[in-house]
Amino acid sequence: MDVVEKTSGTSVKHKTRISKKGNVHIRKAIYYPALSAIKNSECHKEFYKRIVSKDGVKMKGVNAVCRKLLELIYILYKSDMKYEIDYEKNRAEVIKNLSPIAS
Repeated sequence: MDVVEKTSGTSVKHKTRISKKGNVHIRKAIYYPALSAIKNSECHKEFYKRIVSKDGVKMKGVNAVCRKLLELIYILYKSDMKYEIDYEKNRAEVIKNLSPIAS
């Protein structure tokens, strides 16, 4: 899920494209979940809109969400954790509620 840019000095500049180096089965398997995340998840929807607003290329935004989902899957797998929608919010509340023990 990486982006490749073809340039050669100042004269040759082409549009970026998705590299075909990666596993085709993973790219196929993550595409529709990314579309679903864009449609249903607020954080992914905002991320997608921010990417598309820069260039106007929708596929670039979908690819960015695909990559973000793959990174999330990898992190959850490696850390053996369950997915929490409000992880950052819950973590901030726990840290705020911790108070130093008075001596």
